[in-house]
Amino acid sequence: MERLYLAAIIPGEVLLVHGGVSTKIVSSQDLKRPSKIVEADILWSDPFEGYGEYPNRRGVGVEFGVDVTEEVCRRLNVKRIIRSHEPMKAVNGYCSEHSGKVITISSTSVYHGRPFVLIINSKNPSDISQVFLR
Repeated sequence: MERLYLAAIIPGEVLLVHGGVSTKIVSSQDLKRPSKIVEADILWSDPFEGYGEYPNRRGVGVEFGVDVTEEVCRRLNVKRIIRSHEPMKAVNGYCSEHSGKVITISSTSVYHGRPFVLIINSKNPSDISQVFLR
Protein backbone atom coordinates (compact mmCIF):
# COMPACT_ATOMS: atom_id res chain seq x y z
CA MET A 1 0.00 0.00 0.00
CA GLU A 2 1.45 3.32 -1.06
CA ARG A 3 -1.09 5.58 0.64
CA LEU A 4 -3.89 5.65 3.16
CA TYR A 5 -7.45 4.88 2.16
CA LEU A 6 -9.71 7.90 1.73
CA ALA A 7 -12.96 6.01 2.21
CA ALA A 8 -14.37 2.72 3.44
CA ILE A 9 -17.68 1.00 2.77
CA ILE A 10 -19.66 -1.40 4.91
CA PRO A 11 -21.43 -3.08 1.96
CA GLY A 12 -25.09 -2.22 1.70
CA GLU A 13 -24.91 0.00 4.78
CA VAL A 14 -22.38 2.81 5.30
CA LEU A 15 -19.85 4.97 3.48
CA LEU A 16 -17.16 6.33 5.82
CA VAL A 17 -15.24 9.44 4.74
CA HIS A 18 -13.39 12.31 6.37
CA GLY A 19 -15.25 15.20 4.74
CA GLY A 20 -18.08 14.34 2.41
CA VAL A 21 -19.24 13.46 -1.08
CA SER A 22 -20.00 15.05 -4.42
CA THR A 23 -21.77 14.25 -7.68
CA LYS A 24 -18.37 13.31 -9.11
CA ILE A 25 -18.52 10.03 -7.15
CA VAL A 26 -20.21 7.72 -9.63
CA SER A 27 -19.11 4.28 -8.40
CA SER A 28 -16.89 2.57 -5.84
CA GLN A 29 -14.07 2.79 -8.40
CA ASP A 30 -14.02 6.54 -7.76
CA LEU A 31 -13.17 5.75 -4.13
CA LYS A 32 -10.54 3.12 -4.95
CA ARG A 33 -8.69 5.28 -7.45
CA PRO A 34 -9.95 8.83 -6.95
CA SER A 35 -9.10 11.68 -9.25
CA LYS A 36 -7.59 14.73 -7.56
CA ILE A 37 -11.01 16.41 -7.66
CA VAL A 38 -12.79 13.44 -6.01
CA GLU A 39 -9.97 13.20 -3.47
CA ALA A 40 -10.47 16.87 -2.55
CA ASP A 41 -14.24 16.37 -2.35
CA ILE A 42 -13.87 13.37 0.01
CA LEU A 43 -11.52 15.33 2.28
CA TRP A 44 -13.11 18.80 2.25
CA SER A 45 -16.81 18.64 1.40
CA ASP A 46 -19.58 19.50 3.87
CA PRO A 47 -23.34 18.83 3.91
CA PHE A 48 -25.93 21.59 4.04
CA GLU A 49 -29.70 21.38 4.55
CA GLY A 50 -30.73 22.24 1.04
CA TYR A 51 -30.46 20.89 -2.47
CA GLY A 52 -27.69 20.94 -5.03
CA GLU A 53 -23.95 21.20 -4.94
CA TYR A 54 -21.98 24.41 -4.59
CA PRO A 55 -18.33 25.40 -4.18
CA ASN A 56 -17.33 25.06 -0.54
CA ARG A 57 -16.64 28.26 1.40
CA ARG A 58 -13.39 26.63 2.56
CA GLY A 59 -12.09 26.99 -1.00
CA VAL A 60 -11.81 23.24 -1.67
CA GLY A 61 -14.50 20.59 -2.11
CA VAL A 62 -18.22 21.28 -2.25
CA GLU A 63 -21.21 21.88 -0.05
CA PHE A 64 -23.66 19.09 -0.89
CA GLY A 65 -27.39 18.94 -0.38
CA VAL A 66 -29.90 16.24 0.44
CA ASP A 67 -30.31 15.24 -3.21
CA VAL A 68 -26.56 14.68 -3.61
CA THR A 69 -26.49 12.52 -0.48
CA GLU A 70 -29.40 10.43 -1.78
CA GLU A 71 -27.81 10.02 -5.22
CA VAL A 72 -24.36 9.02 -3.90
CA CYS A 73 -25.95 6.57 -1.44
CA ARG A 74 -27.92 5.05 -4.33
CA ARG A 75 -24.85 4.82 -6.59
CA LEU A 76 -22.75 3.15 -3.87
CA ASN A 77 -25.62 1.04 -2.48
CA VAL A 78 -25.32 2.38 1.08
CA LYS A 79 -27.91 3.75 3.48
CA ARG A 80 -25.88 6.50 5.12
CA ILE A 81 -22.62 8.44 5.19
CA ILE A 82 -20.55 8.78 8.35
CA ARG A 83 -18.07 11.65 8.33
CA SER A 84 -16.07 13.97 10.55
CA HIS A 85 -14.40 17.22 9.46
CA GLU A 86 -16.81 19.60 11.26
CA PRO A 87 -16.21 18.99 14.97
CA MET A 88 -18.32 22.00 15.98
CA LYS A 89 -21.41 20.12 14.73
CA ALA A 90 -20.68 17.20 17.05
CA VAL A 91 -19.45 18.77 20.29
CA ASN A 92 -21.96 16.86 22.43
CA GLY A 93 -22.54 13.76 20.34
CA TYR A 94 -23.09 12.89 16.74
CA CYS A 95 -25.02 15.20 14.44
CA SER A 96 -27.65 13.73 12.12
CA GLU A 97 -28.44 15.53 8.87
CA HIS A 98 -30.25 14.81 5.62
CA SER A 99 -32.96 12.77 7.40
CA GLY A 100 -30.35 10.62 9.14
CA LYS A 101 -28.41 9.79 5.99
CA VAL A 102 -25.40 11.91 7.02
CA ILE A 103 -23.89 11.45 10.48
CA THR A 104 -21.11 13.80 11.62
CA ILE A 105 -18.84 12.60 14.42
CA SER A 106 -15.95 14.09 16.39
CA SER A 107 -13.29 12.54 18.58
CA THR A 108 -11.62 15.78 19.63
CA SER A 109 -12.06 17.95 22.69
CA VAL A 110 -10.37 20.94 21.02
CA TYR A 111 -13.68 22.80 20.57
CA HIS A 112 -14.75 22.18 24.17
CA GLY A 113 -16.78 19.19 23.09
CA ARG A 114 -17.05 15.74 24.54
CA PRO A 115 -15.01 13.26 22.47
CA PHE A 116 -16.84 10.03 21.67
CA VAL A 117 -16.76 6.98 19.47
CA LEU A 118 -19.61 5.77 17.33
CA ILE A 119 -20.55 2.11 17.65
CA ILE A 120 -22.19 0.35 14.71
CA ASN A 121 -24.03 -2.85 15.63
CA SER A 122 -22.49 -5.62 13.47
CA LYS A 123 -25.78 -7.56 13.38
CA ASN A 124 -27.82 -4.48 12.52
CA PRO A 125 -25.64 -1.70 11.03
CA SER A 126 -28.59 0.71 11.08
CA ASP A 127 -28.36 0.57 14.88
CA ILE A 128 -25.75 3.09 16.00
CA SER A 129 -24.84 4.37 19.44
CA GLN A 130 -22.13 6.53 20.93
CA VAL A 131 -19.81 6.16 23.90
CA PHE A 132 -18.30 9.30 25.39
CA LEU A 133 -14.59 9.06 26.20
CA ARG A 134 -14.77 11.32 29.23
